[in-house]
Amino acid sequence: MLKSPFFAVLVFLAIYSCQRTTVADETKSRPNVVLIISDDHAWTDYQFMGHKDVQTPHIDRLAREGLTFSRGYVTTALCSPSLATLLTGLHPHQHGITGNDPDAKQNRKAWLDRFFKNPMLPKELADAGYLTLHTGKYWMREPAAAGFTDSMGETDRHGGKALAIGRETMKPIHEFIDKSIAAEKPFFVWYAPFLPHTPHTPPERLLKKYSHIQPIEKAKYLAMVEWLDESCGDLMQNLKNKGVDEDTLIVYLADNGWNEFGKMSPYENGVRTPIVIRWPAKIKPRTDHEQLVQNIDIVPTILGACGVMPPDNLPGINLLDEKQVAARDRIFLAQYAHNMVSPAKPEHSLWSRSCIKGPWKLISWVANPPKVKPNLNGERHKNEGVNLELFNLIDDPHETKNLAAENPAIVKELQDSLDSHWKPDLLSTETPKQTETELKSESDVEVREKIVYSKVEGRELLLDAFIPRDKKMKPAVLVVHGGAWKHGNRMQLRAYADALANRGFACFAIDYRLAPKHKFPAQIEDCRAAVKWIRENAAEFRVDTERLGAIGYSAGGHLVCLLATTGEGPSERNGNVDSRLMAVVAGGAPTDFRSFPDDGKWAEYLMGGTLKTHPDLFLQASATAFVDENDPPVFFFNGTKDAVVPMAWSLSCHEALKAKGVKTEMHTIKGMGHIQAAMDQEALDKAFAFLEKELGLQPSDSK
Repeated sequence: MLKSPFFAVLVFLAIYSCQRTTVADETKSRPNVVLIISDDHAWTDYQFMGHKDVQTPHIDRLAREGLTFSRGYVTTALCSPSLATLLTGLHPHQHGITGNDPDAKQNRKAWLDRFFKNPMLPKELADAGYLTLHTGKYWMREPAAAGFTDSMGETDRHGGKALAIGRETMKPIHEFIDKSIAAEKPFFVWYAPFLPHTPHTPPERLLKKYSHIQPIEKAKYLAMVEWLDESCGDLMQNLKNKGVDEDTLIVYLADNGWNEFGKMSPYENGVRTPIVIRWPAKIKPRTDHEQLVQNIDIVPTILGACGVMPPDNLPGINLLDEKQVAARDRIFLAQYAHNMVSPAKPEHSLWSRSCIKGPWKLISWVANPPKVKPNLNGERHKNEGVNLELFNLIDDPHETKNLAAENPAIVKELQDSLDSHWKPDLLSTETPKQTETELKSESDVEVREKIVYSKVEGRELLLDAFIPRDKKMKPAVLVVHGGAWKHGNRMQLRAYADALANRGFACFAIDYRLAPKHKFPAQIEDCRAAVKWIRENAAEFRVDTERLGAIGYSAGGHLVCLLATTGEGPSERNGNVDSRLMAVVAGGAPTDFRSFPDDGKWAEYLMGGTLKTHPDLFLQASATAFVDENDPPVFFFNGTKDAVVPMAWSLSCHEALKAKGVKTEMHTIKGMGHIQAAMDQEALDKAFAFLEKELGLQPSDSK
């Protein structure tokens, strides 16, 4: 990276003091740092970026009072590798984290062992005397391994119980700032909330503000963006209340984009984000619409501001150094599969590389792409049948016209730049050899989307099918989303479906009718219809109808539990197609509607009345009321701090099943609330193993 005179002074001080980092004599001269990382947020979706509907007054104020780069980018459009870049300042092919999960049944530890050999931003700051706090998403399991002195606990996959930050509380940040001030130490806050990431379940008061937006999914997303903005406002106000606002460096960006051709895609909706840096004591507010900046620049920028010598291998620049910013004329991006194949060979999951110079952006797709694919249709080309796409981003910011054929010289220049930056071996014209591990990949699962499984009240109900490509008969799992009975869709638990399909199950993730438009029992009727549809179409999807199970979370967990205790057999409906299940996993569920406080008024939007006015309907909705000895095995998992569905209700159903001699297991997740428990890896591993055992998944089924 380029070195300014400031860094030369730091080098001298490092040699003089025999230390790698240079710490100012007076800690008060160094800023506090708050890094805000939005999650799955399109670059267009802020008021200050021109959106006409969304309300983002607090982030707008950050932009207005700070140094704002409107042409900011992330190195790849996916959560885990993007956050890994913010921890290390390296490109994904350098730090090794290219996807969210290891492929097939590989161990994440192999990637973490390589990853933690790199210098880490929190550790660099901690070694320089900072207190450092992790909150929210992290992906790397133990925050202390990256140098966080304080954290919200081990994260496993997403963020564990730390996902409560922003959605449920800001208290950990408030208390940490108090602790730092009392200790007279500068602080660093990693604020990576699960916002506006799915599930899109905004507070009703915010959703009402966007009731004019259609479709409703878009309204929910925009309400989530405003919810994120509110949390940023809370954080900023807390800094002001504590008297540290002027001396705090706030950096804001998103981990990746959203909307069509967004997350996991190499196009602008996936990789572009505004980058804002606010430091009232030092930075004069201005907006830069020309220079290209990236998330690789965040580590050297923060370290430079804090008087810490950056590691020598960082490819990024200090965004507070105007000469470095002006000297850069191009940036490099890459796109990978959702699942990682090799910790030593990141190119084994590479799909495309991109170079941006001035107005021009070249996307160079891998000619022989790997078996593993991006999720969310990230492998789609806007221009089918071509592997080189060239766009003029100034004239055409949404990349509607491929100009490659008209500009061969520009294509060659940018392609040469890509190859000089990083030319993976996989880009040869020969078909790459693939390991056994690569062949057992997510692409061995066929995904069929938007299949109509039922028509009711003039509406088509859809499901997505995830089918292992082998020709063997296999067990099947119905996947039912949550969302308080009035939000969500079949995409919400796609991670469950992906994971189970890679284990050898045929999976079917469904939509169902939502309240308040559709009152109960519409939801359970739709679930029964889906089970019957799977049975009717079993031959097409190679499904063994005697090995049929279901998994759901929150409202979805309640529905599959209700299926377990009320499923119809052939004799009950005088037909050969039934809705019986052979095993069920219910997370964050079930609710006992008979035990609702305040006469069940909370459920009026679902039930059309209260417990007093509709007692039979509340009874009909309560799975525990129908437990008998013929019910299938059920696995429950709940967070001990679940305030949405109290664990006592799950325990009650568990005990009722056990009393009837039904096989049942209960897994509790200590210290987790409702949202975080849905992502707990230990719980999911046990849940998936339960389905494997109860549905008779043989080792050969997953090959």
